[in-house]
Amino acid sequence: MLMKKIFLLVCFTFLLNAAATAHAIEMEEDKISLNLTEEAWITAKTAEVHIAIHASIRPQEAKRTINKINNGLEKISKTKWRFTRFNTSRDKTDTEKWQITAQTRLDTKALTGISAIVNNLSAPGLRFNIETIVIDPAPQTYAEAISHLRKTIIAKAMDEKNKLQTAMPGNKLRLKTLRFRTSHHNPVVQTSHKRTMEMNILKVRKNNLSQGYELPLSKKLFLSADIEFAIVK
Repeated sequence: MLMKKIFLLVCFTFLLNAAATAHAIEMEEDKISLNLTEEAWITAKTAEVHIAIHASIRPQEAKRTINKINNGLEKISKTKWRFTRFNTSRDKTDTEKWQITAQTRLDTKALTGISAIVNNLSAPGLRFNIETIVIDPAPQTYAEAISHLRKTIIAKAMDEKNKLQTAMPGNKLRLKTLRFRTSHHNPVVQTSHKRTMEMNILKVRKNNLSQGYELPLSKKLFLSADIEFAIVK
């Protein structure tokens, strides 16, 4: 009886130590549940740039206007541009109104001075504006960070399993459930006008880029895992 009490005390002490490592650990009759969380900083090295283009032309000027638009976009960046919107209408004077949105991805270093470049492109009957700039880590950056955090959590889960297995001789633990959950820490964007905005991703609209925005280029990523080990006797 004394040896049994000592063994139970050792197991209880071990589980308390394990709980200090994991965020949460619960032991039921046939399973052990725990939660592990890891975090990592991910940095945005590129930005999605959306340019709004407004044109007022005569029908016979269409081809020449398209060439002007392509030349203007090339002056902003020689990267590949994609047109994501093209709306047309015609007024009583037979003038066509074009509303176009073009999109590309630029290195964040290329954002310096982009507002001035875009403003200088406008001419009578043709206007360029910055519609939106989205600075957020690329999908590949997210995938790489999540893959690394998953490997870290799985390694820690297996370490916890081995510790519990040592404290529970005569029983085997089998991984029953593993669920991952992600979340992000969203930065506060500060403007030169002393206003603050909290946003999921940073969006700089129109010409506000030249008004003193501080552009946060990093985001903290959290990955949590709910884990269950079945107790096999």
